[in-house]
Amino acid sequence: MKFKVTVGLHVKPNNKGKEVAEEVGIRLRVSWAGLRCDIRSGYVIAPSKWDEANKCVKLGNKNSHGETAGAINRGIITLSG
Repeated sequence: MKFKVTVGLHVKPNNKGKEVAEEVGIRLRVSWAGLRCDIRSGYVIAPSKWDEANKCVKLGNKNSHGETAGAINRGIITLSG
């Protein structure tokens, strides 16, 4: 069976329609048989520290919990593998 996993930020606009600047959750979106499910990874990061092209945290950054980019990226790879 075919399925697809994409990784991205779960950025919600605030009540004024603008994106928030604080840390947001990293989500995995699984598509299978025409259905989509968003799964929370358990990691958070500021949108400015996210590399959208490579779908990972930019090197040299940390989140507010002190988790490094390398640890977060390894966790994302493990979850999406």
